[in-house]
Amino acid sequence: MAYKSKARARENEKKWRAANPDKMKAISKRSHDKYRAQHLEECRAARRKYYWEHRDQELARAEQYRREHPDRIAKIRRRRTKAMAHYLRLRQYGLSQTTYDELLAKQNGVCAICRLANPNGRALSVDHDHGTDVVRGLLCLHCNSGLRQFRDDSELLRRALAYMELSRFAELEKVS
Repeated sequence: MAYKSKARARENEKKWRAANPDKMKAISKRSHDKYRAQHLEECRAARRKYYWEHRDQELARAEQYRREHPDRIAKIRRRRTKAMAHYLRLRQYGLSQTTYDELLAKQNGVCAICRLANPNGRALSVDHDHGTDVVRGLLCLHCNSGLRQFRDDSELLRRALAYMELSRFAELEKVS
């Protein structure tokens, strides 16, 4: 629609903007995102510069937000922790989240040794052979720590088991 005067065109545009705030917000966001994508390094540099020029204010603002929204902060930390665990499993063991979930389902969601869930509610640890890096299964915190103490040495573990059984047998003889 062509207008005869620029003033009339501006007036109609103002009316349209006032009548369509959601559309204006979407247009504004698209424009902002497009600009940011095209000038990413400049935007990052400007943000860094602003932060260091107003560091005390930014830290105070962040601290105030953490105090006012502890539930949001906890949710973000849980999500980041979970995402980091997925990333580390993939990087260290080549274990995707899908493979981890399949392994967890195969073990019925419990430790491969003690058949209990992790006592602290965290995800089970990936147990692997330190010599070959082959994943053996998923273990709870206690079992994983116990195996770590035996340095992946099955003979040492057998001797520990024999020691425990011998001491149990000795206790039974004392009671008899």
